[in-house]
Amino acid sequence: MSKLSRTAYAVFFSIVSIISISAQSSVDFTLKGKLFGSDGKPMPKSEIYVFTDAMSYFASTAAVPVKDDGSFELKFKTAGYYSVAFCGLGHTMYMTSLPVFDVKGVSEVEVKLSVPKTQIFPNSLGFKSNAGVDFFLPEFVKKGSDGKYTFTVNKKIDTLLVQLSGRAYSTPAGFEYPGAKYVSDSLGGYHTAFYNVKPGFSISIDPATLPKMIGDNTESFVFLSDPVNIKEVYEASERPNKNFEETNLKTFNYFKDLFKNGKSKATRDIAAVQLFTYHVTAEYPSVENIEEVINAISADNIAWSKNFYGLIEIVEQKPVSDQSKFISDIFNNTTSVDLKMYVLYYLKGKPNMVSEEKYAELFAGYKKVATDEKYAYSLTDLKPAVPLSEKILLDRFLGHLVYAMY
Repeated sequence: MSKLSRTAYAVFFSIVSIISISAQSSVDFTLKGKLFGSDGKPMPKSEIYVFTDAMSYFASTAAVPVKDDGSFELKFKTAGYYSVAFCGLGHTMYMTSLPVFDVKGVSEVEVKLSVPKTQIFPNSLGFKSNAGVDFFLPEFVKKGSDGKYTFTVNKKIDTLLVQLSGRAYSTPAGFEYPGAKYVSDSLGGYHTAFYNVKPGFSISIDPATLPKMIGDNTESFVFLSDPVNIKEVYEASERPNKNFEETNLKTFNYFKDLFKNGKSKATRDIAAVQLFTYHVTAEYPSVENIEEVINAISADNIAWSKNFYGLIEIVEQKPVSDQSKFISDIFNNTTSVDLKMYVLYYLKGKPNMVSEEKYAELFAGYKKVATDEKYAYSLTDLKPAVPLSEKILLDRFLGHLVYAMY
């Protein structure tokens, strides 16, 4: 490298350093505000994480506490493209971007969190805990005669961490409980913690005490005062996310209207399935009349053939005594050979949902219509392990054999 080139580089980096120092020294910004729950009340337990590294983990980032009245104060002394995560007990984490460059002064905001979908199905609540075999798979509890959900731990455990969850791998949430402590999780939420738990320990939750989903149940970040004009750059940064939320809400409202006012059963069938899909998806609002929607997804709903596995939770959430008839009705009500095949493959993995006799009956019905060559493999794969008549004879033979031996 020539002397001239080295000099040019030195001058260049000096200029960059001066610009960098100047940019950093020009930042002295404070974001003041209040953090509220979905009901508009200050969060009972909350904290805020601020970081610039996209790979930062909440567990390794110092949290900014929020006061009992929901007030907080964030100070920025260095220029940067910050991520700000607002976290509250019983609510979802709300992460937003905040570009802070060449700003001096104070802006004031109000932030509202949304409620996670911890109860997707009526009369059923999932408890996710470290007392189970798999921490990501909640144990679903049915509502008791007292109107509460009771979760019992039948083992000794030093620190029991519990969250509520609407389905496997969905966004969980900690919850307020007398005598409990609250521990941050790695995603900015909370675990409800109990210590020195002994076998037989129970948690009983009245659903009326859980945070309520209000309106569209969406987060909000509203500027109350902004003399430094940071709102403009904030909104420019968040516009793609806002577009996504607005489009989701518009689509959701379209199907909500169609479910109520659709002129044909087929139209209402499709709308019901779409609403259910949105109801179990975190990014969409929740359906207030979800029982009505689920009831509309009856065994003869035309959408079973389009989205069988996406709707299977509807079957599994029914009382065990009703599951066999409902899944059989889905099979019998459809003319779709593919759907009949899906049902049989599902039942193969759920051997206790229908009796062996019923499965053999359904397979016989499938065999009559699965005449295309593309179904040849499934006819072999789905065949009952032992033909029913042979099994009955074998059972009788073994029974007589055991009787003769004794």
